[in-house]
Amino acid sequence: MTPSPEPVAHPEPNEPELIKPELTKPEHNLLWRPVLGLAGLQGAISLAWVLYRFYLPQLLAAVGLPGVDRAVLILEDGLAAVLEPVIGGLSDRARLRVGSRYPLVVAGVGLTVLMFGAMVAATLGRGAIIQGLLMVTVVLWAVAMAVFRSPAIALIGQYALSSQLPQANSLLVLSAGLVGAVAPLARDRVLQLGPAYAFGLGSLALVAAAGVLQLAGPDRVLGASAVAQNRPGPVRWGEVVRLLGLGAAVGWGLRLFFGIVPAALQSQLPQWPSSVIGLGVGLTVAIGALVMGLLAGRWGNRSVMLAGAIALGMGLPMLTLTQLGIITWPLALVMMVAWAGLFNGGIPLAIDLMPDRVGLGIGCFFGGFAAVNALLSATGLPLHPGQAAGSFAVAAGWLIWSPVTTGPIEPIEFIEELIEPIKPPNSATSSATNSEPTAPPTKGDGPLD
Repeated sequence: MTPSPEPVAHPEPNEPELIKPELTKPEHNLLWRPVLGLAGLQGAISLAWVLYRFYLPQLLAAVGLPGVDRAVLILEDGLAAVLEPVIGGLSDRARLRVGSRYPLVVAGVGLTVLMFGAMVAATLGRGAIIQGLLMVTVVLWAVAMAVFRSPAIALIGQYALSSQLPQANSLLVLSAGLVGAVAPLARDRVLQLGPAYAFGLGSLALVAAAGVLQLAGPDRVLGASAVAQNRPGPVRWGEVVRLLGLGAAVGWGLRLFFGIVPAALQSQLPQWPSSVIGLGVGLTVAIGALVMGLLAGRWGNRSVMLAGAIALGMGLPMLTLTQLGIITWPLALVMMVAWAGLFNGGIPLAIDLMPDRVGLGIGCFFGGFAAVNALLSATGLPLHPGQAAGSFAVAAGWLIWSPVTTGPIEPIEFIEELIEPIKPPNSATSSATNSEPTAPPTKGDGPLD
């Protein structure tokens, strides 16, 4: 039976009309063109950060500030911890007032490109004034990146059903992961280009990606998406704290993961360069995100994230044991897939927790991530294997107790889902998504239709 169209809220006087949601059939759970455009922008953002971090020590040394790059990165992470939630919240207000988050994306890209050019120009001079100018420029560059990262990623909440958000986000993780995996191998060649050419390449990638997203329709809204008709309600501070904590736990886990897994594999292949080992780990995680995104649509995002957190908490300490031998390989593979599932689910979980304030939710997740990076870099805390269990136990706790729209985890039902054959889309057990009561019938955490 053809579903009745959703009611469209009419704007009040003097209030801009929100973008009209696109009415879709149940099998059309993703707006693929804008999702792919957003994945391209995510790849360009990752490329810009890689180029920036490659050249930051060189730029500072050129004006007489060698060794200051570590302090600059700590300062930038601290600023991001504050700015990401603030800018994300402003993007929610922009969507309500002008009907779009995209202007913030354009403004951030423009400021980033401008600061790239200013950094190159600052290295042509010498003296205290030039040193101060470069310091201000590099900090403004990081601020510019914070201006549009949360608003840009928040757009994904418009392009997919709640149950398909992990699949959509996996394309963004794949894009960023490919850039990060190749970066160590390309470092020497990139540094031979010089900052002017490298930053020009990064600027071109950002502008081109923003243009492609514009052509794909950045303001399109899937009619049954979680944010299709939601207007911001009061800030729920419980969810804010949960997302800050989850971001911090995932950030802590990121250091543990990349500190343990590549080292364990390197011990099995001591003759291989560390950059090649890093490439293999990065590619496995990036591709694993695609697989885990599909599984999250089948079993539920929180179930996949929780399973990943528990597996990592148990498996990472085991990888530090020297007696594992050949068992290291399958265990490392399990850890890479588990990390892909946990990391890929963070953004969809933020959207499920705060569907009416997606920008704020994603900003809080990024803010917690940046805060723990600043803390670990500033204090130099050593990472011991035992911390893995604690870190991911915290992440699992946030996931278990977060009251998302898909309801609590039911362990028995989850186990039954693992052994049951996939039911046909028109099964009588299919139900509508909880995020949009008037949406066409879809299974909230079921298989991909």
